Amino acid sequence: MKEYLENMDYNNLIQNLNGIGVFITSLITLFTLLVLMKQRKDSFRPRVIFGNRLSAVCKAKDSNILRTKWDDAYPEEGAKVIDFCFELLNVGVGIAENVTIKEYFDYKKAIKFIKSIDKENEFIFNHIDDMIEIRTTFDNSFTNIYLDKTPRKLGTFITRQQDKPQKYLFTDACLAFLSCFDYLRNKNDRFMNLNKYPSCFYKIQYSDIEGKTYKAKYECKVSSILMDDYTFTFTRK
Repeated sequence: MKEYLENMDYNNLIQNLNGIGVFITSLITLFTLLVLMKQRKDSFRPRVIFGNRLSAVCKAKDSNILRTKWDDAYPEEGAKVIDFCFELLNVGVGIAENVTIKEYFDYKKAIKFIKSIDKENEFIFNHIDDMIEIRTTFDNSFTNIYLDKTPRKLGTFITRQQDKPQKYLFTDACLAFLSCFDYLRNKNDRFMNLNKYPSCFYKIQYSDIEGKTYKAKYECKVSSILMDDYTFTFTRK
């Protein structure tokens, strides 16, 4: 061992160690640059989300519950009729192209929920092809809900600098069944809750200017504490 150490070429050893050190340093530098490049690229990506407009008020029209209108809690000045919408925002830096949204609402679960609280059978539900007919026994009114699950094509979203954010018309089926609930609660029990009411789900897909595709999924849960006041909360899944 002593002889081996005496014959060792320390200069070559030091050079080899220096070479290994330089190699490791180069790897660390390269990795750091790659991370910085990814972060920089990600900072310019688009990001489409639902806005924070969460409350709405349910108001009946012509005493016909199935013609209930859901009025926007933040109406535009001078507007007479306002569809119930939420804002869709591109809060990223880059432009979002080919924005589409596919929505899903479990109408079967909604029917089951309404039937469970409809003790006098005041609502009748008929499934006809791609449509649900809701009919009342107390005034013989009816409305039709179309079960179109085709993704909505919304086009191009510029960045959050835009003057007028895109408006997304809320799921009609959800509002129709919610109108039934509103009627039953106002009539029978103001403390009736929405714990078993189905959520709405939304799958958002869009691409950046380089064609890279992004996806996001949101759940919209409806809740209520006060009569006629409802809260729609979007949560990313």
